[in-house]
Amino acid sequence: MPYLDMNFSNFLCVLVALFILFLGIYTFYLPGRKKIQFYFLYFTICFSIWLFSFVGRQFVSFEFRHIVLDWMLIPTIFFPILLDRIITLISNPEQKESKWKVGIISLIVIYLLWATFTCSYSINVNLSNFNYSSTIHYHIFIGYQIVYVSFSILKLIQLIYKKTGAQRVRFSLMTIGVIIMLSFALIFIYILPLKGIFYGSLSYIGALIHFILWAIAILQYNAFDTKYSIFVQESVPLINKISINLFLFLFKILDPKEFRRSDFLFKRFFYSRVLYAEMQLREKTELDFFQRAEVLARRYDRCKIDF
Repeated sequence: MPYLDMNFSNFLCVLVALFILFLGIYTFYLPGRKKIQFYFLYFTICFSIWLFSFVGRQFVSFEFRHIVLDWMLIPTIFFPILLDRIITLISNPEQKESKWKVGIISLIVIYLLWATFTCSYSINVNLSNFNYSSTIHYHIFIGYQIVYVSFSILKLIQLIYKKTGAQRVRFSLMTIGVIIMLSFALIFIYILPLKGIFYGSLSYIGALIHFILWAIAILQYNAFDTKYSIFVQESVPLINKISINLFLFLFKILDPKEFRRSDFLFKRFFYSRVLYAEMQLREKTELDFFQRAEVLARRYDRCKIDF
């Protein structure tokens, strides 16, 4: 049974890693905000590599397993940096990082990479099941992750209060995603190992929720345009189509005033298109009033506008 449980756990880990990688590739190749999509792709690649390593390390020979245990942390060093960069690109694409911040982060990354390549994160490694004891370097590594990600969460919360409309919804989704991912990571990567319980790969549960919410936040930059495109049966990214109702529901709750304004503008635009189509039919055809009404009813049959 333990063997079957391990195989099933590995299967889920690989499946989630592939799905996260798919989200990054799918988002990247959609037209639009290429710079944000590039960083999101890079983030999903790093995270997928980390998840794959939980499965791949089991096939490494025993004499190299203590090396793999530390080296698999390499992509995680860049997680908080990529999180912060994506948040900055959504909130203010023109903002450039200050030199002192880049310098400090570079020094920290160099130190963490040194600790990784010298296998300084873990000692007393059990080569059969990858149980280990943490060193001071590992605690510093976890501290770096917590502080940097917490800074990103505070930044997102400030943006939620500062921004309005769709931007507020996007930052709310991102905040929820980061908090969930950080919570799962702390439990399965740090707290449980301190008690001798090692289920690090289960952090993929929080990661899965995080990346889905972030993909929605990145792509839903104009929800009412998406809503109109769906109504007139234009091509819409699948993620946008699936998430549009959830996004608009959150929009209505988080910023009701802006939602009413945007909804009114959407309806005005929509009905102006209907009136224009009716005018064209009246001028260019011999159809009577009811025939024109039937043509328009068939054309916009799938459109449901809430009054």
